[in-house]
Amino acid sequence: LPAAIDIGTSSVKLLQIGQDPRGELWVAAIDREPYFAPADQGIMVRQKEALKKIVERNRLSGDVTISLSAREVQIYNLVFPNMTDQESREAIRYKLVQLKPFGLDINQVEFRYLKSDGFLAKKSTQQRYLVVCASKDVIQQKIASFKEFGLKVTAVEFEPLALINISKLAGAPASAKDQLVLWFDMGARESFLVIESGGLAHFVRTISLASQNLTQQIQDMNLLLTETIT
Repeated sequence: LPAAIDIGTSSVKLLQIGQDPRGELWVAAIDREPYFAPADQGIMVRQKEALKKIVERNRLSGDVTISLSAREVQIYNLVFPNMTDQESREAIRYKLVQLKPFGLDINQVEFRYLKSDGFLAKKSTQQRYLVVCASKDVIQQKIASFKEFGLKVTAVEFEPLALINISKLAGAPASAKDQLVLWFDMGARESFLVIESGGLAHFVRTISLASQNLTQQIQDMNLLLTETIT
């Protein structure tokens, strides 16, 4: 199957899934290449260096699926009266013109949305939407980076929604379909919280708390303790 590559804020990660004749999935490869981007060098340069090592080490070729991190998207939870799909898209687009994600013109933004059909939408005259926006330039830059290494990007995923798909892949029991599921992902420089119900994300929020923050706080605490003791 197409390799899945995640370009995080501190490492590039690879997951290669295979499928046997019976349709069962198996993990063909898992790899990770950390990188550090100093202040005097662009992060894209370091990311490409790490990506090159991943590609060469695993002899990757062909189609790949990539992801956008929570830092590279802006998320909105919007509410509108019940309307048709066409009317919904027009209403969302009009709202984004006002909100200006990343300070960009609407023509410079790629957006997708999910309609909440779960517990938040039942017996309501209003409809909730989870809207995810990304810069078209950022997406094209990523696609171009992979093209340099002979890879074709066939899909661009959004990390929080990709995380929810794990439960689908694992085959969640029927009794859990209407239950609320709380997902929390702690990254190096960013974390996000997702509320899921029925396989759909009903709420997503980026959180400033990350592993690098915790590491720095522990280091500061140790330094303070050392100074106090001495």
